[in-house]
Amino acid sequence: MRGLQIGRFLEASKREDDMPRFLNDKLRTLWSHYRAPVVKCKAEIRYLPYCDGCSKCKEERLRKSDPQRSLFQRVVSVFRPSVYAGQRHAEESSDPKWDRLNASCGSWESFCVDSTELNILAQGNGKLEIQIGKEFSTTEFIREGLRRKYKGLYDFSSRIPCQEVELIPLDSPENYSIDNEDFPVKPIRMQVLRNKVYFFTPLP
Repeated sequence: MRGLQIGRFLEASKREDDMPRFLNDKLRTLWSHYRAPVVKCKAEIRYLPYCDGCSKCKEERLRKSDPQRSLFQRVVSVFRPSVYAGQRHAEESSDPKWDRLNASCGSWESFCVDSTELNILAQGNGKLEIQIGKEFSTTEFIREGLRRKYKGLYDFSSRIPCQEVELIPLDSPENYSIDNEDFPVKPIRMQVLRNKVYFFTPLP
């Protein structure tokens, strides 16, 4: 699963996909970005900062690996890859990073965003990245669209690595895109489990 996207670049991409294929590729990109409506996304974002390993993480993993687990936990563990678990714990114990202290590990942070682009994408290895777009004029927006498509270069105002995210829309378009499929905008929680499945869970 790739992640969640919302904003003006998403609208431009949808318009380009709907344009006739016989048109020149660059012309389709130029026209779709020129005609893309300005979409504003206002939301509150709560997130758990990403940590690649510390003493808190070690304690949490040891707690989760406690053999005295509930029946539900034992059943769920059947569907999660546990091969080499002992070897992984041994490697972690010998790695000095697991003994360091990370004060922000496990501490939720929050901020409000008001932007024309908001992406929350899976990066692998248990990491999500919040990407907040810049404010572009029409000419800058078209130039950025061409740069993204033909050079693979992305210009964001900020990129925040995290482990878990809660998105609470305040004033947003009707839909956001998850892996190029539209879903009604609603509060949602996103989490990446290392070497497992990506979960997108509606908040109550």
